[in-house]
Amino acid sequence: MRACNALWTHKALGRRGNYIAAVGVFLCAGYLILAADAGPYPYVLLGLVALMLSLSFLRDYLWRRAFRSSGKYDAPLSTTLSEDEISVTFQGTQTSMPWSTFTSYLRTDEFLLLIIDQRRFSILPLADFSSPDDADACTDLANRHLPLLRKRWI
Repeated sequence: MRACNALWTHKALGRRGNYIAAVGVFLCAGYLILAADAGPYPYVLLGLVALMLSLSFLRDYLWRRAFRSSGKYDAPLSTTLSEDEISVTFQGTQTSMPWSTFTSYLRTDEFLLLIIDQRRFSILPLADFSSPDDADACTDLANRHLPLLRKRWI
């Protein structure tokens, strides 16, 4: 989930940004309630706060459920990056994907994320590399084959 949150934070506001925006809208609603004669607008804003928080919690719940139901993260797996492809070995089965499978990459403090599309990505924890130099070499390899994921604010 930390990798998902890192991706969401880079792509838009992320979990913390959603909560800050919800608090801001809540404060606006409170101001309108105190201003008397504000009509239905404060209650519309309160409904928006509830919707924002509900969607944030629902997103986390659905992603957690998807990760838990995937057997991919219950057993050890090994990933090998080369100039031609990315190979993943999981429970004795090896799968190879060309770099063209991925659309972009993102390196955070903890992860190297290889993005396939909006909902699919591969997570390479930087702590699992044997040395920081190996992590930098993999990032350089990803940089040669993929564009960096652009930051979006909305």
